[in-house]
Amino acid sequence: MHQSPTTLTRPPLHAVHVELGARFTGFAGWSMPLRYSSEAAEHRAVRERAGLFDLSHMGQIEVCGPLAPAVLDHALVGLTAAGRRVPRSGDPVVRLSEAAEPEQVGVVTSGAPSPTLHRPIAMARLRADAAQVPARLGVQVRGHTEPVEIAPLPFYRRPR
Repeated sequence: MHQSPTTLTRPPLHAVHVELGARFTGFAGWSMPLRYSSEAAEHRAVRERAGLFDLSHMGQIEVCGPLAPAVLDHALVGLTAAGRRVPRSGDPVVRLSEAAEPEQVGVVTSGAPSPTLHRPIAMARLRADAAQVPARLGVQVRGHTEPVEIAPLPFYRRPR
């Protein structure tokens, strides 16, 4: 079924897309920016310039209740470990301190050994205040605290 442009829902960044010269298409009831110049140029702009990619047409969520601000005040980050223990989904991420016990600041969402980087890697959901580089963090892996560093994503870029 074809929808006219006037019946399509506009994403929150629609005016910015128009200002930048986007060409639009209808997608699942949304007015979706299709391209500005070429797909290749846009891919490079998002990947190489750490640009913004508007996914608001892909879905919406509503977060409500007394814990809503705390739930939304988190960041998804990459982690690299110096040792051999691999962080796994559900492992606690802690802030390391000389003066106090480790404080849990997040949780690992996924982890694996990296054959390319030759060390364990993971992704974790951290409180925003703990997601700042540099941060002294560790992951509690099977009873041991493994030091980790926040890593830029993606973990590996192919040399040009």
